[in-house]
Amino acid sequence: MKKPIRRILLILIILIAVVAVFLLAVRMYFRLPVADYYKASEKGFTIPGTNSGFIAQGIEYDADNQWFLVTGYMKSGENSPVYLVDRESGKHLKTILLQDDKGEAYTGHAGGLSLFPGQYLYVADGDEDCLFVYNYADILKAKDGDTLRAAGRFSTKVSDEDCLHPAFTAVVGDQLIVGEFYRAGNYETPASHTVKTAAGDENKALALVYKLDNTAESGIDPTPEYAYSLPGLVQGLYMDGDTVYLSTSYGPAFSHIAAYDGKKSQQEDITVLGHTLPLYALDSSSLIAQKKIAPMSEEIVMVDGKLYVMCEAASDKYIFGKFTSAKWCYGTDKSFFK
Repeated sequence: MKKPIRRILLILIILIAVVAVFLLAVRMYFRLPVADYYKASEKGFTIPGTNSGFIAQGIEYDADNQWFLVTGYMKSGENSPVYLVDRESGKHLKTILLQDDKGEAYTGHAGGLSLFPGQYLYVADGDEDCLFVYNYADILKAKDGDTLRAAGRFSTKVSDEDCLHPAFTAVVGDQLIVGEFYRAGNYETPASHTVKTAAGDENKALALVYKLDNTAESGIDPTPEYAYSLPGLVQGLYMDGDTVYLSTSYGPAFSHIAAYDGKKSQQEDITVLGHTLPLYALDSSSLIAQKKIAPMSEEIVMVDGKLYVMCEAASDKYIFGKFTSAKWCYGTDKSFFK
């Protein structure tokens, strides 16, 4: 009896060793090529819900209450949530389950979210071509686990040919940026969004810059001020003065944060959603720098000079990030990306 037991134990030890070596190899593969990024970054907070079916997408910061807001979708198809996370402690404060403006469970991608301080929370939905609009006072009053109905929606569609599929958003000062994601074959954009830039690049996505106005419906002036022409695979955007940061990723390939001079490459005006707008290209001529970072980056937000990057790699859907410390939302000084 002793020999079979020894064989079983030996097999178990070998299996454990193989698994350990495999996990170490995975960690090294995904971390060593971006070691400079991890060295320059700090762990901001643990991304909530990564072990309960949540796939993180959007991030925003409420400076008044000093907490982060995180959104995304559920692998199970349940209500997409908004998590509130305390900045100082990293503690999960509460979870709010979203409904659409009809009072039905909202189970969409929730690709991004942005805050009009003290007024509204906007959640991007590319399938419905809109931002769902939530009264922020209701967010503040809600208890952990409450469901919240959208107060309305802000449409980004005039027709099937003239629309924008919101994939990410950002609020900077009194401006709201709403952008779309392009990837050939499965994430197409309207043909009118294709721009051959002065540098010779071909961009196929747009971001529109709106003015926030608390006298307007949903707090947004419906006429955009101007537009950005974007490259493909953009998951998030943030503006810091004239510098525009883009988070780009798709699948398990390494992500990138690119910094552009947002006003350097002005193009011919573009007509979108029925408005003719000034257009600025984020292309090779306006690129300041580009840094490779960990895979599956999503939305970004800047807080006190640090760029925080949301990531979906540690979710139950993709798993591998659980072994590469991707459960953390990292903050990195903006100087690293220039």
